[in-house]
Amino acid sequence: MGKNYRKELDLLSEIYQQARLCDCETITRFLDKYSDKTFLGIGSGGSFSVAKIFEYMCTVSGRMCKSITPLELGYYSSQLRRNAAVLFTAGGGNNDSKNAYKFVSEHEMEGILTCCMRKNSPIKKMQRDNLHNYFFEYQMPVTKDGYLAVESLISSLTILAKAFEEATNDPFFRITEEAGWLSGELNLLLLNKILSKESIIVLHGGITSPAANDLESKFSETSLGNIQLVDLRNFAHGRHYWLSDRVTSTGIIALVSSREKKLATQTLQIVPEEIPVLRLDVDDTTIMGLFEAFHYIFEIVCQAGIIRGIDPGKPKVPEFGKKMYHINYNLGKKKNNTIFCAAERKMNAGMNVDLAKCISQGETNYNKIQNHIFRGIVFDYDGTLHNKENCTSTEKA
Repeated sequence: MGKNYRKELDLLSEIYQQARLCDCETITRFLDKYSDKTFLGIGSGGSFSVAKIFEYMCTVSGRMCKSITPLELGYYSSQLRRNAAVLFTAGGGNNDSKNAYKFVSEHEMEGILTCCMRKNSPIKKMQRDNLHNYFFEYQMPVTKDGYLAVESLISSLTILAKAFEEATNDPFFRITEEAGWLSGELNLLLLNKILSKESIIVLHGGITSPAANDLESKFSETSLGNIQLVDLRNFAHGRHYWLSDRVTSTGIIALVSSREKKLATQTLQIVPEEIPVLRLDVDDTTIMGLFEAFHYIFEIVCQAGIIRGIDPGKPKVPEFGKKMYHINYNLGKKKNNTIFCAAERKMNAGMNVDLAKCISQGETNYNKIQNHIFRGIVFDYDGTLHNKENCTSTEKA
């Protein structure tokens, strides 16, 4: 399974250039409409790295965001209705993405945006047509994402940067015409020395944090090595003891933004000389620094594969791993989560009702509706059941 990883990296310039031309108005409108809300950026696997990117962009633009996995989403049910969710998925077909969308839809969040890097995906068929629901789809210039999802990640990063620039008019998010971020070189001699160690500590901060998170993910997903993630300052709070106890078996990769430059220098010069340190400085004055950081970690992954004699883009996935991936589960608290959510809304609205009794009555009425023949039905189309923006003027009247 998978694709040749080096060939995937060689295609990133084309991936980037096409994504630059994408119409991202849907994302821009969503960012504008819900700018005063707290966002939940949801993703799993490679899409969790995209959620981390989104969280960083929200932070820079003055918005509040928390990046979470679909499983974590299940613990945020009490916060959902008054906030907005952005769900990231490469192909829109895995159970985690579909369950996450179903969950936020049932809880009728203030706003929901699904971003999918594939057209006509399974998750598109699940979309609710109302004023709160937004759907963005994009077709990459490759037929299918690779195992490590570098194509969809760079596509998503490019499109999000473009959308944030349109929404904020902040030149920080402006992307360049040329993919100059692909030209950064690594000290392979030093890198190889670090990659031969049993453990690698990856230091990060600010603009480099989403890339650092992705590096750990890719190393784990392809069994390239053991990585410990820690930001440059939290490293000083006891994490350094690992170095003192494992001097010969540990290396350091430091992803350093301009803001942490002085801190990184002060920290790294104290590290024992026998511990190899690869420092990669990244400009954080524009969003292109984030592209540069991802370029570095993609190349580190490629070099780690060469050292281990494997292609990171074509791992042999075990059968138990495939079974684990396809597990289906319900994020909700109850079997019929739609009824539970409806009853919970009554409670949150201040109605003096017993939750258990409300759920019981809801199930009774639901069964009656399911087994009844109706000759007509009247709805108040206020945007909850139907998106009036998609209607013709005659239909609106």
